[in-house]
Amino acid sequence: LFYDARLAKHGYVASQVVVWDEMATNGIIHTINGLPGIPTEKIEDYIARNGQFSKFAAYQFVQNLTLGAPYTFCAPTNTALLAMEGSTTVGLVLLQNQTRREYIFRRHAFPMQLLLEDLQLKSYDVATANYAFTREEIRLTVSSANNNKRGMCPSRILIDLSSFRNPSTGSG
Repeated sequence: LFYDARLAKHGYVASQVVVWDEMATNGIIHTINGLPGIPTEKIEDYIARNGQFSKFAAYQFVQNLTLGAPYTFCAPTNTALLAMEGSTTVGLVLLQNQTRREYIFRRHAFPMQLLLEDLQLKSYDVATANYAFTREEIRLTVSSANNNKRGMCPSRILIDLSSFRNPSTGSG
């Protein structure tokens, strides 16, 4: 019997119940052989070992982000970055300029831990990694592809980061 529902070898310690149903005067004890849910891998290691993020990993953005940890990243896949590079007049120009590229990547990094399973299906205004420089916030809208109205994480979640809100100007 395993205790943790997360996939093994994906940055979390799986734990096995080795002795169960030990009766005590004030409860029941189940002995486990590890502390489940404790991260064992850095974000940059996860990105580096997943081929779909090889282009993002090559930019070394995560490794160079030093302030405000822990972070939650909406990491672009190779497909997303290739689509951006396909726009030679805008996308490729932005990605080739380190300052602009890092600004874009910081818009998809949040200086907090956001577990999707803890979020309700609604909109949140969250500070991005640019917040320290520009007071930038993004409207993060969590919705379900199957219109799940419950707060539990549905099987497929849609996240919209497109709505920009700048708290200093109130524009968005």
